[in-house]
Amino acid sequence: MDYDLCVIGGGPGGNYAAYRAASQGLKVVLVEEHHAIGEPLHCGECLSALAFQRLSLKPEDSFIERNVKGIDIIMPGDVRFRTRENGYVLDKVSFERHLAELAKTQGATYRLGERALSFSSDAGLAIVKTSLGEVRAKVVVDASGVSGFGIKHFLPNEKVIYATGLQYRVDDIETTDFLEFFILPRYAPHGYLWIIPKKERSANIGLIAHTDGKAKQLLEEFMINYRLADKPRSRIFGGLEPASGPVSKTYFNRMLLIGDAAGFTSPLFEGGTHLAMMSAKLAVEVVLKALERNDFSEKTLAEYQQMWKKEFPSYETLLKGKETLYSFTDEELKRIGLLMPKDYETISLIDKIRIGLRLITFDNDLLRKGVMEVFNSFAHSRADHYGW
Repeated sequence: MDYDLCVIGGGPGGNYAAYRAASQGLKVVLVEEHHAIGEPLHCGECLSALAFQRLSLKPEDSFIERNVKGIDIIMPGDVRFRTRENGYVLDKVSFERHLAELAKTQGATYRLGERALSFSSDAGLAIVKTSLGEVRAKVVVDASGVSGFGIKHFLPNEKVIYATGLQYRVDDIETTDFLEFFILPRYAPHGYLWIIPKKERSANIGLIAHTDGKAKQLLEEFMINYRLADKPRSRIFGGLEPASGPVSKTYFNRMLLIGDAAGFTSPLFEGGTHLAMMSAKLAVEVVLKALERNDFSEKTLAEYQQMWKKEFPSYETLLKGKETLYSFTDEELKRIGLLMPKDYETISLIDKIRIGLRLITFDNDLLRKGVMEVFNSFAHSRADHYGW
């Protein structure tokens, strides 16, 4: 059977693309190398309420483990400030399976345990050769994540930098209704750590960083320091995340790249689910236009890259703030944390004036080193800028 759309990869972006396309009447097939949707699990499992609103999805009890009120950011010296924005901690496996069921209900076909191997085009169709045969479709959306199916085929010389993520599910732990994100370069070089509250006195505790193979050692040291090492652990999981920003090109003849396969993450806290699903939505909009014109050339599909560049914040700008952040010493990071209002959501004009005067008068060295870029990066890592 020939399809309108072939989606490669059954993560949140791929499942959502399949659902959006099938709900518009397209003949959709999704190819996933694993035998079950949602496995293996790679991320911290949180998603903002704003993401659900933007994507026209309803939070369901079947995949929501915890309602949260925002994020506590912890700097060296246990200096804290807070940003309030509602969201959810998910059972990510159940969430992805929910998206898959939505897609199937709309008529999408799922081929699990089938790995995409190569791409070509012939007789007006894209041909994806797989471990079990081939799939023929008018256009392909690559949601293959860090395996980079489309990158390997179209951008073999593209340099993609990856960060390492590692996470424990920890039980018998006191938590609050806020996510906790730790900026502690000692334990997470050029990255961060988290305590994400789950149900029944449990939490995901993890890090993502450039660790040179020392992720487990550094996470253990963090847990020892925070008196968490003796808590029972029910699961360990992790993986790689793209950390060099969007790839140079996300559209090709008969193919679009979304989510991690396109390099979409929020640079400060490496959030990717919101970006993956919105990029899926944008990709399907372009696919629908291409189907109307029966034109799947680069020229037609190029609109997708224009759309996401307009929608998503500048990765380069945010990355600059992140690079500046990690140029500061622990003592300087503590001072930056002390400058922040305790509740970032309610920052007033008076707060901004106070911070400005403090920087000019007492912390001019932070100003010279680029602390305003750091403030900008924090502000643009919130949910409304696709931070989570």
